[in-house]
Amino acid sequence: MSFDPITAGIDFAKEIGGKLIDHWFPDPNQAAKARMELLAMENDGRLKEMINDTERFKTEVADRTSARDREQQIATAEAAPFLNKVVTPVLALGVVGLTFLLFAVVLLDSSAIDPARKDLAVYILGALTSICGMVVAYYFGSSSGSTQKTETLESLLNR
Repeated sequence: MSFDPITAGIDFAKEIGGKLIDHWFPDPNQAAKARMELLAMENDGRLKEMINDTERFKTEVADRTSARDREQQIATAEAAPFLNKVVTPVLALGVVGLTFLLFAVVLLDSSAIDPARKDLAVYILGALTSICGMVVAYYFGSSSGSTQKTETLESLLNR
């Protein structure tokens, strides 16, 4: 018999959903209503979509965790060259520092941007803001919150 990951994922989601329903809805009538909604979700494909979204999220979290672990291993390895240990933090500080510097220049001296190139400047500042946000999220992201959420879900499933 072959293994179908979608069917296995749906079965797993139904099992989790059933346990969560039992935990959240002690009233049998409310629990039955929630189970009917779960069945309706399975029938119209929303459950499969939610499983795909969950798998995508797990992949993204694993990717971030892997990158953080790699960086930590390099930073603590005695054999790693000094440049390898400091390049990522120096680049991150540089991106954040230059972003704030450019914003300060724009805010303090509005004549610094040629009116003919205003759209280009806005685009560049927007891109820098996005990159700066990614740097901050990398260093101060929600990894601890994700860990707490995972532990909470596992404790609910193991009851």
